[in-house]
Amino acid sequence: MSSLRQLLALHPTILLIDSSSTVVQAAVLRRDAEAVWSTKLGEAGEQVFSLTSELLERTNLSLDSIDAFV
Repeated sequence: MSSLRQLLALHPTILLIDSSSTVVQAAVLRRDAEAVWSTKLGEAGEQVFSLTSELLERTNLSLDSIDAFV
């Protein structure tokens, strides 16, 4: 399994989503910037989309700018 460092070497912008519990976490990881994280409580099916939208807005990125999804 590749490490996040290895993934960032291949894909400069990654959207990371952890929806394995009632606390849903997501982050935009970029090779050249600090990670931007957000967390929400609630049903994962709703929060994944809400967090993704929030993070893209906060980082001034579009979904097309994401090189990999984890």
